[in-house]
Amino acid sequence: MKRLLTLLPALFLLTSAASALAPRDSIIVQFGNKSKIIIYTQNKDDFQKLRNYDLNRLLNDLGVKVDSISPTETRVVVAETDGSVYLKDSIRHRRDDDGKSYVRIGIKGIHYKEGSEEVHISWRGIYVRDGDEEVRIGNPETDRDTLRSNERRRNRWWSGANKGFYVNLGLNNVVQGEPLVGQPASQDFTLRPLGSRYIAFGWLQNARLARGRDAALNLNLGLEFSWYNFMFEGNRIAVKDVPTVGRFGFQESTESLRKSKLTVAYLNLPVMLTTSFRRGFFSYLSAGGHVGYRLDAYTKIKRGNGGKDHAHGNFYLENFRYGLRAELGIRNFPDLFVNYDLNPLFRPENGPDLRAISFGIKF
Repeated sequence: MKRLLTLLPALFLLTSAASALAPRDSIIVQFGNKSKIIIYTQNKDDFQKLRNYDLNRLLNDLGVKVDSISPTETRVVVAETDGSVYLKDSIRHRRDDDGKSYVRIGIKGIHYKEGSEEVHISWRGIYVRDGDEEVRIGNPETDRDTLRSNERRRNRWWSGANKGFYVNLGLNNVVQGEPLVGQPASQDFTLRPLGSRYIAFGWLQNARLARGRDAALNLNLGLEFSWYNFMFEGNRIAVKDVPTVGRFGFQESTESLRKSKLTVAYLNLPVMLTTSFRRGFFSYLSAGGHVGYRLDAYTKIKRGNGGKDHAHGNFYLENFRYGLRAELGIRNFPDLFVNYDLNPLFRPENGPDLRAISFGIKF
């Protein structure tokens, strides 16, 4: 008896006389008066699984097998313990008698192997391998375009480091000089560390200054909007003119406060030198400065009973800011930034001697 590898559940092609012996849980498909196909399943769920198989391929293979049997044979038994070779939408795999030749068809393309020779066809082209040697067959124009594209990707890091749209998220604080007149130094400008947040978003472009084999130097210029949020400790309210001192300061609130902060918004122009690295843990290092102009400032108070107050004003803040900034790029991780203002936050004659500092991560 000759066998052909097929699928599970098994399909038996028998003569018409075998129909009388068909099991109760079976499906009989009759062709003419004498020919029948009996499909035996354990239950209805197994029959539903038959829809996942390519029965046309099975019958084609079976036809080849039937043509090769001798006149004395009366039946062909097809038995298989796996059946995956006939699954629809799967990688098709056929082997010859010596087990060295096969064809696989899948989402990655078509792969044919015969002995030491292999052919792989995909959207990238045709690859022919013989042992350790591999040759690509394709359109010369397409190949040149592919080479140019690969070259651009390899060199993208030269011009892409610290470039384009970005968002900075972090915390801010102040470096304090002389204490506020009329108040103890310990109460001058104490902030909540996690409540005083910094946010900025902007756009950077760069100009290449120099390039080596493993490093490049670029000049970065950009435009940025940023917000300082100074959230105060205690039950204090920021006031432009404190009656006792006639300058910016704080007053104790008679109500319980959940939040009291001063927000300052700026338009900034960052200028930095960036060194980008082709390999390694760090992708780039930037250092430079910024100049900015104050767009708005306001206080926000949230009371314990849920009431809110906003007050806009200049609060004797300096209109311009300028300072230093640095960034560190880390591969497969958000970049880091730090900014430090060199000029005071307030006018020297009307407010405390404070310089803002911010730090965090850059996306």
